[in-house]
Amino acid sequence: MVYERYNNPKFTEWFKEHTTFAAIITVFAGADVEALKLIYSELAGYQIFKAKISDGAKKCLLWGSVINIFFEDLPQFVIQVCLSIKS
Repeated sequence: MVYERYNNPKFTEWFKEHTTFAAIITVFAGADVEALKLIYSELAGYQIFKAKISDGAKKCLLWGSVINIFFEDLPQFVIQVCLSIKS
């Protein structure tokens, strides 16, 4: 978000119009990086979901999501399997 804010004029324009929404999504992204995809999802055609972010930022989100699988989802899965085997 910070990189796009200072290096992408179209995103900066969107950010100024939707500061509150961007702040809320940033907080949600602390729990799950996938939440950031909402800002450019064009959900239901609403302007608030039409942020113009760069392809580089989209790639960073993709890699963040992939890394998240290994640090959050996979260990949780392993713990669940181990606990179910013990039961």
